Amino acid sequence: MNPCRQFTVQPLIHYWLLSLLLVCGNLLPGAIDIYGYYETQGDYSILPEAEVYFGYHKLRLDLFAEPGDNIRVGADVIARVYNGNTVLNLWDWLPTRYRDQFSGDNPELYQENLNWVFADTLLLDNMVLDIFLDWADFSLGRQPISPGVGYAWNPTDIFNRKDPMDPTYEQMGVNAMKAEFPLPGALLATAILQPENNWSETPRYLQLKRQLQRFEISVVAAQGPYEETGWFSSNRWQRDMAGINLVGEIIGMGVHLEAAAHRFGNDSDSIQVEFLVGGDYTFSNGLYCITEYLHNDLGRHSDETTLDDVFITLNGHRHSLNRDYGFANLLYPLRDVLDCGFLTVANFSDGSGLFMPQFIYRPLADLEILTQISLFWGSTNSEYGHQEGALRVRLNAYF
Repeated sequence: MNPCRQFTVQPLIHYWLLSLLLVCGNLLPGAIDIYGYYETQGDYSILPEAEVYFGYHKLRLDLFAEPGDNIRVGADVIARVYNGNTVLNLWDWLPTRYRDQFSGDNPELYQENLNWVFADTLLLDNMVLDIFLDWADFSLGRQPISPGVGYAWNPTDIFNRKDPMDPTYEQMGVNAMKAEFPLPGALLATAILQPENNWSETPRYLQLKRQLQRFEISVVAAQGPYEETGWFSSNRWQRDMAGINLVGEIIGMGVHLEAAAHRFGNDSDSIQVEFLVGGDYTFSNGLYCITEYLHNDLGRHSDETTLDDVFITLNGHRHSLNRDYGFANLLYPLRDVLDCGFLTVANFSDGSGLFMPQFIYRPLADLEILTQISLFWGSTNSEYGHQEGALRVRLNAYF
């Protein structure tokens, strides 16, 4: 369960706007390229006190135009209609240890304040202008930005937080200005600004990248506000971040490393470190395997985790709830139209995790059906152990 913040419009406007986009695309052949996909997903979760089904239908339209050789304009529009349970209560997903942290004799009174309401939405995911010059490339507007080389986590990413249970799902766009400059010595510099009310509140990100034989290495630096908003408290600091990314190949095996050091409030004693190491390999029979290990100082020790920490993580402010995690994903092409394998995430800090068999079936060239079965382990008061099982089916039709 990973709902995102979205703005909504009236359902009738959905159809008017979508119709207008499609009509304009047809009236201007060759001027606007339109592609995208239709997606429908259903989730069935089994919890100690509830069984919940929730799902949605989604249409994504990607529109691009190139009015000149050096200019490209693009926009991504998403319409989403929900079905099943459209009001999910976080209370059902909270282990007993966190429920008990609500004050008062009747903590159940807090239940009504823990609702996630899913409303039919129409949103502009991206709207970006790309300018390509001989000496630099510029991107202005809401755009996809996802720094880092990790698969399930990205310690150097200050803009997004991945869901390790679904790490490849598309990220929401970021309102930013990005510039890429080639520099002497085969260096590529990338600068990103995410404008806010003033300079101190504006996240700033700089990356220097270089290819060294079979390895690509980059160093990054970032400044900007860092916020942790929980249930009982909210804190905000200025953060300095320095990091490194490395990806390459050793004896036919892919390796990657990503690390970041965070300093808060100009206090050198508050430096916190996140790092990730991983590898991937494709066997001669087509079996693909990727594994990762994450350590995150910003996470909590399992015996010190509070309800605030849960909400801070759900709000996307931390990359993980606790400190040490493992991840693995295996995928084998059983037939030309069927891939099977599993994904597993382990929280080494509290001894919980999940094992997720998955099947990807492609009955047609542009049709894909994903089926995932989630099996959880750990104590009922751990991050994953509270859930008993889940089933997800997702269908994508591309055009």
